Amino acid sequence: MDVILRGRTEKDFELYVEIFKYLGGQTYDLTCFAATVMNYSESYPADNLVETTFDLMSRGTYGTGRCTVSGAIIPTAPNA
Repeated sequence: MDVILRGRTEKDFELYVEIFKYLGGQTYDLTCFAATVMNYSESYPADNLVETTFDLMSRGTYGTGRCTVSGAIIPTAPNA
């Protein structure tokens, strides 16, 4: 979140993004790019939670393809 907050005020600040879309088995569709934060907003609903939304705008070139991952991308909780 610190990187997103920094990107909201510094428009020349970029962050690196990787998006893995699960295709089944150990295969993922991968998209990676450098982006800047746009349209950042916060709201405070009645349930006392903070809701944050933002867009990531790609800058420059991006990479796409398929990859095979042996292992978990999203770690499980300890002792689970």
